[in-house]
Amino acid sequence: MGQSIHIQKNQHFIGAEINKNYLSRRQLECAHLLMTGMTQKEIATHLKLSQRTVESYIENIRTKLQCRNKTELILKLAEIIKF
Repeated sequence: MGQSIHIQKNQHFIGAEINKNYLSRRQLECAHLLMTGMTQKEIATHLKLSQRTVESYIENIRTKLQCRNKTELILKLAEIIKF
């Protein structure tokens, strides 16, 4: 309930503000693709990134949203981000 989503557009990022933490444009892209059921390897291929970069993005999202694991992360993302 205390979570708000604020879409902010500027040259640096487009992100969701969640408890004053921002998700970068790339983190949001990874979050969206993760929610569609893509694996990290598939996300990396789709975004033309290394798998390690995608793993890092997802880990950073998980940390920002204070989730213990990927399942919890996906459930939280589904609650707060409407794509």
